[in-house]
Amino acid sequence: MSHHRTSDLADRPSFIGRIDPRLRFFSFLSALVLISAARGRFLIGAALSFTGVVLFLSVVSVRFRRSVLHALLALLPFGAFVIILMSLSRGTRGLW
Repeated sequence: MSHHRTSDLADRPSFIGRIDPRLRFFSFLSALVLISAARGRFLIGAALSFTGVVLFLSVVSVRFRRSVLHALLALLPFGAFVIILMSLSRGTRGLW
C-alpha cells in the first residue's frame, strides 16, 4: 500500500470550488449587511452577520473537522469587510 500524500490541497479540486454555494450565500448575506448598515440599521446587520458566521462555522467545521483553522481563515476577510463597512457607514450616512 503506497499512501502518497503530497498535500491535502493537491487532493482536493479547490477549496473555493468546494464551498461555492456557501460563498454565494455569504455574498448575499454581505449584500444584506451592506444595505442594512448603510441605512443605519446597525442591529439588523450585526444580527445577520452573526447568524451567517455561526451557520458558516457549523457547516464548515462538520465538513472539515480537522481544519477548523481553514474555516477561520476563510472568515477573516469577511470579518474585516464587515468591520470596514460598519466604520464606513457611520461616516457615509447620506450615501443612501
